[in-house]
Amino acid sequence: MKICILETGLNSETLVATHGQPADQLQAWLRPELPEAVFSTIRVLEDAPLPASPAAFDGYLVTGSPHGVYEDLPWMRRLQAFLRAVAAAEVPMVGVCFGHQVMAAAFGGHVAKSPLGFRTGPQQYRFDPEFGLADGTMIVFHQDRVETLPEGAAHVGGNASCPIGAIRYRFPAISLQFHPEFDKTFSAALARDLAGSAIPPEQAEATIAALATAQVDARAVAQRAARLFRDKA
Repeated sequence: MKICILETGLNSETLVATHGQPADQLQAWLRPELPEAVFSTIRVLEDAPLPASPAAFDGYLVTGSPHGVYEDLPWMRRLQAFLRAVAAAEVPMVGVCFGHQVMAAAFGGHVAKSPLGFRTGPQQYRFDPEFGLADGTMIVFHQDRVETLPEGAAHVGGNASCPIGAIRYRFPAISLQFHPEFDKTFSAALARDLAGSAIPPEQAEATIAALATAQVDARAVAQRAARLFRDKA
């Protein structure tokens, strides 16, 4: 099974040395539940060529990014057009954070900055029982959110600060606002990295304290994604 990771953002130099890039983190998260996968990365934000055909891969993952979909950059427009081709070819795909947002936008949803500001750290999420995930704690780092669903898509998870936090599409695809690929160590390091710039220092401190006692089950989310890639369900 060949999985292509569409990389739409990069970690800071401080974080890369220990934690790698977003594509590395997605591989490390999913590989235990999808050991047959061979991963490739296309750095979309640096205008790397997209596959000539969606069928070149058996599935696609779309990473997070510090960018907002509303920036409407040329690489974002090319990515959205490619995602529509992937959907038309019925090739499975999964998006996280920005990936969730750009997938929603590609299929007619609306994305905007959250009126609640930058949300960070562990948060409780509730899921539709038919989606196959139990309610639980998920790690978030985002200031944008999906405000309206694409036509034909189903809202299958979220919380009070991000009502449309998980989407199941009418083709084989799901997208998630939270970061199942972030472990607690990286999340604490990211909070420190953002302190004083994207978020106030006191928010970073509160995030790190909350992470220390959070019980996060990223494996269950990886199992859900693996099932999509194997079964298109």
